[in-house]
Amino acid sequence: LLILENNTDMKKSDSSKYNLSVIMANFNHAEFLENRIKSFFNQTLPPAEVIVVDDCSTDDSLMILDALTKKYINLIVLTNPKNIGPVESIRIAQSKSTSEVIYPCSCDDFIINNNFFMDVMDVFNQNIDVKIVTSRPAYSFDDDPDKHQNFKHDVPLINDGFYSDNDY
Repeated sequence: LLILENNTDMKKSDSSKYNLSVIMANFNHAEFLENRIKSFFNQTLPPAEVIVVDDCSTDDSLMILDALTKKYINLIVLTNPKNIGPVESIRIAQSKSTSEVIYPCSCDDFIINNNFFMDVMDVFNQNIDVKIVTSRPAYSFDDDPDKHQNFKHDVPLINDGFYSDNDY
């Protein structure tokens, strides 16, 4: 899910100036962090920033995140002084974001398509009134991370992947 913030203040001619931020909350997801963050920065159009709010993890999350900040200069790690949960942690990350487009995700999410961010930004650049873009989710299997299966999707798509307001 991507959310375009404050797009009423932007003109269509400024659409090429949209930036994208990835935001996520982390609590004890050390095993997923490196691959997930790598999948964001390996996009053909990498995000302007990735903001991770660690919610008092007790595993190796902070050590891994610290190492990743040395590799990815646009990775911002914030730590909560006490555990406040994922919703509040995401709100903190969103408040620190400097981008107009926000991709909120979970630490165990990753992106299969390396053109995903570019495709999403193209939708925003071509459709100034768009406020939310979503994708068809898939899941992977722990024993074979390269194997993916799409979830069944019952909402009909119209106009090259846009949903109608009447579909809900």
